[in-house]
Amino acid sequence: MDARIRIDYLTASPCPTPVVWSNELVRMHSGLVERIARRVFHTMASTIPIEDLVQIGNIALIESARTFVDRGTAQFTTYANLRVRGAMIDELRKSATISRDALRRRRQFAKAQHDLNGSLGRAPNEVEMADHVNMAVGAYRVAITSMQAITYTSIDDTYSDTSSWFADKAQGADEIIDGSRRREAVAAAIAKLPDREQTVLQLYFVDECSLEQIGKIFGVSQARICQIKRAALEGLRCNLRQFCDD
Repeated sequence: MDARIRIDYLTASPCPTPVVWSNELVRMHSGLVERIARRVFHTMASTIPIEDLVQIGNIALIESARTFVDRGTAQFTTYANLRVRGAMIDELRKSATISRDALRRRRQFAKAQHDLNGSLGRAPNEVEMADHVNMAVGAYRVAITSMQAITYTSIDDTYSDTSSWFADKAQGADEIIDGSRRREAVAAAIAKLPDREQTVLQLYFVDECSLEQIGKIFGVSQARICQIKRAALEGLRCNLRQFCDD
């Protein structure tokens, strides 16, 4: 709510003396709201524009002026400072898209980067950053990813027929048929190879055995298994050439 509108509302109250006092307090402390807004905006990961923070602070200041009772134990400035800053932080928490731990980590990394900029005379790379904060590079990358804020937007504004985000990942009927034909062709081409070449291909590509292990199975050298594999692949290409031509 706009501060001026709120003050007009207070002015219309049937209790003129407290309202005048409240209006005076608001007028005297309007600069306090702007100072707190700037401090909150620059020290926290704010997702709210500074102008909106000022507006939130103005409303909290008016409420503070209405509820403040001078008992001689605290000044209004101290009371208003707590209420205004608390209102801004509460609003930031409501709109926050990352956790407190991520915010703390972001401040830690920002300080580390500032320190390394000064000591190195240049921007640090991720290895230097990870070492400075005593983290493994992989863990540092995960932490950087977790610090990214989540943003929400309308699907109507985001959707596009050409966007890969909305592409159907399921295979179409033609792709399924082509895949089935390719598998049948490869199986038929392999079946035409000599038994030894078929076995070598099975052990190498399916069972993931090394050439040395296959050589021990056949009782031949690793170089000989390499020759057999090469001959099998060449034969497979020849057998598949007809399929490719079709």
